[in-house]
Amino acid sequence: MASTSLIGRRPLLRGIAASAAAGLLGIASDGGAEVPGPGASGRPRPTQADWRVLRRHLDGELLRPHGGGYALAARLYDPRYDSVRPAAVVEAAHADDVSTVLAFARRFGLPVRAKSGGHSYVGASTVRDGLVISTTALQAVRYDSGSRRVGVGAGARLIDVHTALDRHGRTVPTGTCPTVGATGLTLGGGIGLESRAYGLTCDALQEAVVVTADGRRHTANADQQPDLFWALRGGGGGNLGIVTSLTF
Repeated sequence: MASTSLIGRRPLLRGIAASAAAGLLGIASDGGAEVPGPGASGRPRPTQADWRVLRRHLDGELLRPHGGGYALAARLYDPRYDSVRPAAVVEAAHADDVSTVLAFARRFGLPVRAKSGGHSYVGASTVRDGLVISTTALQAVRYDSGSRRVGVGAGARLIDVHTALDRHGRTVPTGTCPTVGATGLTLGGGIGLESRAYGLTCDALQEAVVVTADGRRHTANADQQPDLFWALRGGGGGNLGIVTSLTF
């Protein structure tokens, strides 16, 4: 791959293992008012004042336990994870919100999880006492008939994608559950009933915009950040960064 790529494939795979270990760090929280002091990461836990500052710097919503909208935002498709309570769920309005939340997480040593459709069988879309960055609000689906490409927001569900494409007699190979998030499916590879004819969902991916853990935004495709683009096509959701949009 080109020497200008963000990260090579072997270092990238080693980094995934390191990220998984780092993701075990968390904070202690009583779900209510926090008492300043070190959390499990050894860093100070955010106070109510810190959460208020974060809220002021977001265009999206910051949802905290016992507040309106939190229970619904924290819920996953699988009820086995109903007892997992994140310290907060952020409904990001755009990629800059994602960068802002990641900076907050780095400051306090909080684990972060990305959530699109929330269908992960292993509960990868939530984390106890950490931060969930939800892309649910990023639902736009825009088809360009000239290039025959479709831009998909990271929060779009399969029903959104297929409804938009059906008007043009086009499709992207996916699974059949309408509420599955297009992003999570793609980052996991994306197998479905159409795969034998049209390949995996990730095979149709042309480009992705992703915010990495350092808060930087990257456009990954065959020419720009090709190794990152390679890894996003089946490398799993949330392991390499938080995707905010896809192009098929």
